[in-house]
Amino acid sequence: MVGSMMRSKKMSRKDWKSVVDSKIWEWKTPEASSSSTEMGGDILP
Repeated sequence: MVGSMMRSKKMSRKDWKSVVDSKIWEWKTPEASSSSTEMGGDILP
């Protein structure tokens, strides 16, 4: 869901910040470490 929202490019700065913060939280979560590299490729330009 997040991926499609980001592709729309119609998100406000607040929306982007909330998405980035949520991803950072996932990166810091051991349970998400296995997929952190995959998600990182989707977020970084």
